[in-house]
Amino acid sequence: MDVEVSRIFYHIVSPEKLRECIGILAGDSIINKHSLSEADELRIIQKTGSGVNTIDLMECSNKGIYVCNLPGVNAIDIAEYVVGAMKAALRGFFRMDRAAWDERSNLIGERL
Repeated sequence: MDVEVSRIFYHIVSPEKLRECIGILAGDSIINKHSLSEADELRIIQKTGSGVNTIDLMECSNKGIYVCNLPGVNAIDIAEYVVGAMKAALRGFFRMDRAAWDERSNLIGERL
């Protein structure tokens, strides 16, 4: 079994990558009709997250490929991030962080 992790966001998956795949865990990769052209053994695409807008659902249906998603799987994480970002913005953390980075050469040794 081979596993490949892409480090490129929203890249189009080439047909060669899907040639002998039985299943795919898809993040934000784009799986279109061309991608699926050689996917004769593919049976399932599991999308991590709720949206399936990067997957050609019509072509998957024509080929008998199941497409699944995970709605709400990271809802708590997103909610915590949003609340934290709002608090940081209200307290001026971003401005203070930028000021600290601008003065980092003076923040060494005993002054730190």
